[in-house]
Amino acid sequence: MNQRTFLLTVLLLGVWFLIGCGGQTAVSPANPLPTQAAVAVIETAVPPQSAPTVSSEQPAQPIAETVTPSAAAPAERPLLPRFSGSAANTNQAAGLNAPPAALTIAENAPGAFSAAVFTLNAALPAEPATAVVLRAPTPPLTIEQAQQLALRFGFNGPIYTEIYPDIIQSSANLPADAAPPPELRQTFYAFDGPRTLNVSEGVAYYTDGGVSFDYTTPQEFAQAAPLAEAFLQARGLLDFPYVLQPGWGQEVFVLRLVDGRILTQPDISVGVNSDGQVAFVNYQVVGEQTVLGEYPLVSAEVAWQQLQAGITADIVAEIAPQTAVAAAEQGNGFQYWPRTHPSGPDVHLYAWPVAFAPVDGSGPPRIQVLGYALQADEATLAALVAQVGQTIHVWGSLDSASNTLSVAGWEPQPALNPLFKTGTIQRVDGQARLQDAQSGETFILPDAPIDVAEGVPVNVVAWAVRDAGLAFPVLDWEGIDQQMMDTAVLPQVGLGETAVAYSQIVIDDVALGYYATADPEAVPGTLWQPAWRFQGTAVSGADNGDRVVFYVQAVDPAFWRP
Repeated sequence: MNQRTFLLTVLLLGVWFLIGCGGQTAVSPANPLPTQAAVAVIETAVPPQSAPTVSSEQPAQPIAETVTPSAAAPAERPLLPRFSGSAANTNQAAGLNAPPAALTIAENAPGAFSAAVFTLNAALPAEPATAVVLRAPTPPLTIEQAQQLALRFGFNGPIYTEIYPDIIQSSANLPADAAPPPELRQTFYAFDGPRTLNVSEGVAYYTDGGVSFDYTTPQEFAQAAPLAEAFLQARGLLDFPYVLQPGWGQEVFVLRLVDGRILTQPDISVGVNSDGQVAFVNYQVVGEQTVLGEYPLVSAEVAWQQLQAGITADIVAEIAPQTAVAAAEQGNGFQYWPRTHPSGPDVHLYAWPVAFAPVDGSGPPRIQVLGYALQADEATLAALVAQVGQTIHVWGSLDSASNTLSVAGWEPQPALNPLFKTGTIQRVDGQARLQDAQSGETFILPDAPIDVAEGVPVNVVAWAVRDAGLAFPVLDWEGIDQQMMDTAVLPQVGLGETAVAYSQIVIDDVALGYYATADPEAVPGTLWQPAWRFQGTAVSGADNGDRVVFYVQAVDPAFWRP
């Protein structure tokens, strides 16, 4: 097993979230002008929380103004993709990926609702009879765009691109019968200590590695929302009408208002930790919008009848379970601890180096290992570039505040494979030790998490055993997980799926909103289509109170593509 396959496996096993999502009451903006911020709070399926104050501050220097030219004449209105064939059933249509197990949508949903009785406990809106459809193109990625966004996020250094192994960059380096390498997605990077910004076509992702983030200890939305809003306003990123809504875990979603109605997929997602610090921002880069036309809509009554007739692939269904898979995993004795390295003079890292070159061609390359920037002379950095795609062992003095490792030495380890140990942990004189169950050997575990219980069976993944002149050899470990008590009792449910069959659906809110769908016949970007949004509670025999949202395509089917 190579390193990347292994790490992906560990992540899939160890990182399942406790999630809540949804929405209820749409709130009109304080000022509907596209260049003014209109902020409100929407109640969702997460526990009730205090709402932040309404703001209508003027945003600073928008990256691209929202422009909506005159609608096309009725005869010129193009046919629209159906929800079932337009990638509408994933948040990727708007550039934002849902976490595993967060949603069960479209093709996976019919079985969950096939026996459900639908009850309406809300008024069906009588209006509107028409609504506009807009095309939102994704602007081409340029260095200038990346530089502008980097300045917005407070990065003043060089812009970089990643250096890939030769075998990935050119099919000439592959065997004659090998498949061609995948097309690489152009991405620009900016760095500042533990902070990173990467900009790809249509999306910018900001992270602060110096800010801890734990989905299990969420910040209250009432406190997180104004902090996220202030962070975005200070950087001039709120240049469209919007509302704030709780997202998954500690995230704050910024939802765009289209013609005064909510676009379901967030334009911006902000992660605020329990200490009120911003850990990450996912920002969608949206180009100048064009109105395709004003389309006739089916009524809410017709949409309700369609919903009652059965959940087909033309209806997008989202489920926010009240009992998440992560809780089930913890209840069955599973927990994962990744290795964290505190500052120190003798830190050992094992990984593939990641290399970046300045786009202007000046200056040395930037080398990172496990997210830490390596400080070394230019000859050493150049030699490490040649190791991209292979495992190395590098050691030196780590400064976790600046996210840098001053290199004392390194060696290539192209044949290195992970070590797997199983046993129990004991703590002696402040030192964590692993008693290997198979060999009986004892190993020192440096930087072992304090919440790993003594005497509990654990699995340890490591890269090497070192003789550090101590009583026992040092195990350079990468991750620790608590053993499963019995894998047979774990729920046999795939990521993003549900095994629940609901008996009753009570709809308590109906409104017209917008849903972003991919348009394979158009330039990169999305179509913003009106959709009737039905929200409510789903009940099954096993649990009570899952929040569900259904989106029914609102444009008259006469305007759908075949």
